[in-house]
Amino acid sequence: IDGDIYDADAMYFVITSHDRDTEKYDGDNYWEFEDMYVDGRRTSGLYVAYDALNNNNDMPEVGEVYKVLKSIDGTYITEIEHVDTWSEVESVTNSALWVEDQHQNEDKYVTNGDTIYVMIEEQYDANRDGWFTDLERTFDVSEVTYRDIQEDLAREDNYITLAQVVKTDDGIAELVYIWRFVPLTVNVDVNNDGKVEYTEYV
Repeated sequence: IDGDIYDADAMYFVITSHDRDTEKYDGDNYWEFEDMYVDGRRTSGLYVAYDALNNNNDMPEVGEVYKVLKSIDGTYITEIEHVDTWSEVESVTNSALWVEDQHQNEDKYVTNGDTIYVMIEEQYDANRDGWFTDLERTFDVSEVTYRDIQEDLAREDNYITLAQVVKTDDGIAELVYIWRFVPLTVNVDVNNDGKVEYTEYV
């Protein structure tokens, strides 16, 4: 693809480590990350501009989803955006996906055999006291199927899954990211009367 790419055919990527090399192109510096995944597949030959990262609060967070807003020749990424619209999964089948965000806004999508599901799974190593820490957390990114989404935040080995639909076409979900992780739950006392109103995950 020649020339600049703007949004319509945007890529979405995740990095699972900050290991990277520097590449110079047309007088500008770019980083090529060793562990970059586009649509769930490990990808090389993509370069992210220093300026794009500096304009996005410096280095991207490992395990987070980023959208390519602008690139040169489809290779040299010059502008990115953090995508962080995770929702609870109310229902999922081979033909539909229904999600609800934390403000109880509901969205329903049609799915089909062309819908791509990408799982970002946090993996942990417990320390000697049995607690998980960020230093012991790694990420596995892979393409999966709708069957890998747990409905209604059902827990499995203390994990939950959230989802975000990042590409659609006339109500059809084309690309869905799934985040599978062990949440830290916080009991919220809204009125400070000792009564727990609800539980948040963070």
